[in-house]
Amino acid sequence: MTEREKIDTAVEYLQGQRIAAHTAAPLLWRLSWRAGFLIAPPHFLAFLPVAFLTGLPLGIGLNAAVIVFRLLVGKPLAWPLPLVGVSGAILFGSLSAAYYRWSASRLGLPEWSAFHADFDAPEESW
Repeated sequence: MTEREKIDTAVEYLQGQRIAAHTAAPLLWRLSWRAGFLIAPPHFLAFLPVAFLTGLPLGIGLNAAVIVFRLLVGKPLAWPLPLVGVSGAILFGSLSAAYYRWSASRLGLPEWSAFHADFDAPEESW
């Protein structure tokens, strides 16, 4: 099985487990797959990579919006303003990564290297 087929199988498996399509394969992941960067779906990544990959675009976007807004209003940029984007990125990235790790543990997902086409999650014990 190629890496792309493995990603498709994993996303289909997650959708079969009642995970929304855009949660199983967020926009950034779909864009990176289309560009040829075959990273694992976020449910199969560790906390820090998910936090970084989800928080970084938000931080860049927030900082760009603050800079554009301040320039349009005609006020000088103040040094604490970038902290808004950085703190927002850290908070959003951490919360996203916490959700994905919680969801992966709830579903009993293995590490990406152990996932295969005929993967079947363990039955709940209670």
